[in-house]
Amino acid sequence: MSNFINGDWRFADGNTFTTVVPYTGERSGVAFPQTSPSQVHEAVAAARNAFPAWRATSRVKRAEHFIELCKAVEVNKYILAQCITDETGKNLNESLAEVLESLHMCQYA
Repeated sequence: MSNFINGDWRFADGNTFTTVVPYTGERSGVAFPQTSPSQVHEAVAAARNAFPAWRATSRVKRAEHFIELCKAVEVNKYILAQCITDETGKNLNESLAEVLESLHMCQYA
């Protein structure tokens, strides 16, 4: 697996791990990257370097990006809720409420 750092997909230089659905004990995913501290620092540095360009982007353009994000969350809200349920063991209604709260935060931004 890999990480998206500074606009590029990069193989994680750490190990991988498997996730388990808490309420069934079944594996829900394999080979997730266990990112090393050096890659975390690299990703944080890339984000800090990208911030001035984002800050210089017009409010209108930034709003357009958030509108697209809102559309993606809205279209995929049930898939996202199921992912939260599988990862945390929350019931589906609670997970859906969490996704909708995230959507509202994106709309507010």
